[in-house]
Formats: sequence, structure tokens, C-alpha cells
Amino acid sequence: MWNIERALGIALLAFGGVIALSTASLPFWEEFTLGPGAAPAIYLAGLVICALGLVVRPSPTSVGSIFAIISPPGRNGFLLLALAVLLTLSVYAVGFPASIFLFWLAVLVLIQGWRIPLAALFSALWAASLQIVFGWLLEIRFPDGFLLG
Repeated sequence: MWNIERALGIALLAFGGVIALSTASLPFWEEFTLGPGAAPAIYLAGLVICALGLVVRPSPTSVGSIFAIISPPGRNGFLLLALAVLLTLSVYAVGFPASIFLFWLAVLVLIQGWRIPLAALFSALWAASLQIVFGWLLEIRFPDGFLLG
């Protein structure tokens, strides 16, 4: 039988391998100090520990087929993952505020079943709140995007 948790653990280990390759070139390895520079290595260690737990001891109830992931109720999770990937890619195209607005609009309409006007209002308020708090008050620079910047 195909075990969904074991497959997820293997995928997370593969993702951890990619992260390990990218963090290998960071300069904090020579002068290791516990601080913001160590965050990728700390996250990587947590990811590997959790992934190994899924591979070694998956839940016996997580048995199913690959098609169960894309059929209801797993369809919403798969759709959320696809929207998160689109959010990540769109940040560099249209900028963070527009991307977060579009992401939440899509999540609220497609997954939560909200009506478009209410979802658009909430998404606009959320994107504006993030921009005000992080962009203006904390002065954190968000990507502008090459289409709108």
C-alpha cells in the first residue's frame, strides 16, 4: 500500500537536500554564531528531523492512492499548494502587495467559497495592513515586481 505520510517525508527530505546545497555556501559556517545567519541551518535541521519521523514512523491510517491527493477533500489542500506556488512566483512579477491580494482573493473564493466582493474587500484590507505595518512602520522592503515597479 502507498503511504501518504511516507511519500511526504521523502519529498521533504529531497527538499531538505536542495536547501542543504544552498546553505553550504553561506559564510556563517566558518564563524558559526547563533543568530539570524544561522536560521537556514536551524530550519534545515528541523525539516530533516520531521521528515525522518514521517519516513520512519508514518501513521498507519495514512494509506491511500496518489489520486486521493487531487480528489475531494484533498483537492482543497492541493489547490492551496498550487496557489502558494503561484504567490511565490508572482511576487517578483507584480510585487508583494498585489500578489498577496490576488492570493487571498483566490483562496477565499476558490477554497472558502466567499463571494467575490467580500473576498476582494478583505484581501485589499489585508494587503494594505501588511504594507502599512511591514512596509511603512517597520521599513521592510518588499519586492516591487518588474511589471508594476
